Amino acid sequence: MVKSSFLSVSPRPLLLGALVPLAFLPPAPVRADDPPSRAVLEVAKNSAGEETITHGFLLDGHPGLVVTVAASVEDKASFLVRPFPRLPDQAAAPATVALFDPGSRVLFLKMESPPTGATTVRPATEPSTVTAPLTWSPPDGPQPAIDAGPLRQLDGRPLTLTLRRLHFGSTRETDRPVPGTPVFSQDGALAALPLSPIPEETGAWLGLPAAAIAKLADDLAAVGRAETGQLDLGVAIGTTTPRIEFVKPGSRAEKAGLLAGDIILSLGGRPVSDVFDILDANFFLTAREPVTIRFLRGLETMSVTAPPVVPAR
Repeated sequence: MVKSSFLSVSPRPLLLGALVPLAFLPPAPVRADDPPSRAVLEVAKNSAGEETITHGFLLDGHPGLVVTVAASVEDKASFLVRPFPRLPDQAAAPATVALFDPGSRVLFLKMESPPTGATTVRPATEPSTVTAPLTWSPPDGPQPAIDAGPLRQLDGRPLTLTLRRLHFGSTRETDRPVPGTPVFSQDGALAALPLSPIPEETGAWLGLPAAAIAKLADDLAAVGRAETGQLDLGVAIGTTTPRIEFVKPGSRAEKAGLLAGDIILSLGGRPVSDVFDILDANFFLTAREPVTIRFLRGLETMSVTAPPVVPAR
């Protein structure tokens, strides 16, 4: 089993590649389109008498990979997975831990043979898709959910990854999802994964964006763990301007031509307007491929490409 964490606090200034942890808007009317049929899975602990602990789904493009969440996972834990709601006489399929991230609580399970009838879920990566009217699937039929905007700080601390505020509009337990229940966009793609309720915000949940789930799954397939690339340059998180504070001497960033004082405009194709955007874009860097950085130097817009390195452990 491999463990990692990407929701941890970073000191000031921020070193890009170092990991930092995870505006509530009023709800708007939405309509509940049908989510993909048989896309929700029930995940149970095998060693605890098949006690259901969460829900999940099979991730498209990653055969046999179940995505769910858990508060914690024992090193040799095993699980049983079946479609939800249960079908008559539906046998559960065994699953083992492939990757658990204790910071986000995301759990990837590997199955040799997925449950009969279960369908895979395609992650949505376009922001316009994610913020459109959403749907989730309780036992009594599809229900609406609302993306109430980004969550970029928690308890006054910046997050390494911009989460989403998901709103389920009710205080009744039956109207709220089990953690790990997929939330779908209108075209049936995964929009976000509910992690846990937001303290003191009725009906609001922390939601992990589908793009982050897809990135972690790609990391798992490529290197067997969650991987974040590092550029060896830093920005101060106490300011709004994404200005480079320092570049490590001899680093790939320095060799690419980046200088202290440059203002970052985009990182890896992700637009940057403030430091929070840099934190979010940095999460998606890997040491497997170069990253393009657009920046402003004086009045001139420039662009360089640099290969991130794996952060020292």
